[in-house]
Parts: sequence; C-alpha cells; structure tokens
Amino acid sequence: MYWQEDDKTTRKQVSDSIVDVVCKFDCRSLPVDHAHALAEAICEHLPWLIEEQGAGIHPISIPEAGNGWLRPEGSDETLHLSKRTKLILRIPSSRFDDATALIRQKLSVAGNNMTITKMTERLLQPMETVFSRYNVLEEGMDETAFMQQIMQSLKSMDITPRKMLPGREHSLRTDKGVLKTLTLMIADLSQEESLKIQQIGIGQHQHMGCGLFIPQKSITEVHEVHE
Repeated sequence: MYWQEDDKTTRKQVSDSIVDVVCKFDCRSLPVDHAHALAEAICEHLPWLIEEQGAGIHPISIPEAGNGWLRPEGSDETLHLSKRTKLILRIPSSRFDDATALIRQKLSVAGNNMTITKMTERLLQPMETVFSRYNVLEEGMDETAFMQQIMQSLKSMDITPRKMLPGREHSLRTDKGVLKTLTLMIADLSQEESLKIQQIGIGQHQHMGCGLFIPQKSITEVHEVHE
C-alpha cells in the first residue's frame, strides 16, 4: 500500500479523445479466464486495436455476489451472462466508425458464440478513485517492486500518486504462458489525473484488459465490489 496525504495538484486540460464503447451482445457464457480468447476474437476484425495508443478491451464483468451467490473465480469455471452484461472497448473516439465493423460479426470466444448487436459511445468519468482488475506482475517481481513500477509509470504522465492500494492476484492464460496480475486502486486524483490514467492506461496487454482503469465512486466501493 502507498498512502500520502497531500494537496491536489494543479489542474491541466485533458482532451476527451479516448472513449469507452459499450457493446450489447448475445452470448450465454464464457470461462472466467476469457481475456486472451476475447482479445483474439475481437482483434481478428479490429487488428489495429492491439497497437493503438489508448485502446484496449475491458474484461467482461458480472456482479461479485448477490442473494447468496458468489461469482466463480476458478480459471476454468463458467460465467453465466445475462442480457444486461456488456462488453466495453476503450478506443480513440476517431476509431468509433472502424469499431462498428464488429456489429453482427459471429465471434468464437473460447468455443462460445458471441454476436455484438449494438455499440454506444460513453465518455470517461473523471472520478477521484480509479480501479483496474488486472495489472501485470512481471516474473520475479514482488509487491514492493510492482508499486515502484506503477509510481514510475504515473510520474511519466506527470502524476504524483498519493494513494494506491494493490489487491487480489489473478492469473491470465495466453498462448505464450500465464500472466500473473494484481488488482490496483488509485485514489485522491484530480479530475485531469483521473482522465489521463484512464486514457493512457499502465503497462502492456491492454487488449486483454491489463492496466485499464475504470472510475469508482469511492474507495469503499472498490473494496465491496471488487474485493
């Protein structure tokens, strides 16, 4: 954990060039560990998404718990998706028309059929707390080294972090091996800092959802919903 009480930094103008694209889709289920398979299926039609600055694919999320039910966590367990479940792409707003090439395409994600039926742009929300479910923990790296790396990434964006909290570990399988990841909360951000982190992201594998941050209403929400 890294925690420092400080005054807000001077606000800077940040453009709204990066947006989230909320996609309605038809798909009954996916494995918990679906990030690589989903990225492969989407990038077959949107190959530019892998290298495009500011682009990525959010992990498909369902509630952690409800009415005595707990979200499965095992890699091979199944997520049963409802009509309300959404797929979210993070892309430059200039790429929205290109992204619509996915609509009505029949995707195969880890053997599960998926068809995207509608896309809607959504502006990023500059809340003071942001959260990322997957952040790559490089081989041999402990939590201290991980946090130092995150701090350096933020400083490269001219952001001096004041409150950061790593959390649970997850593993993501790829065709080149297994990625170990940690959840990460960053808090006490100015609006401009929040937008900048969401627009740029941190680290590699953003097409698999790694280093992509979403806004949260509060630190408490991060703990209750994600932990």
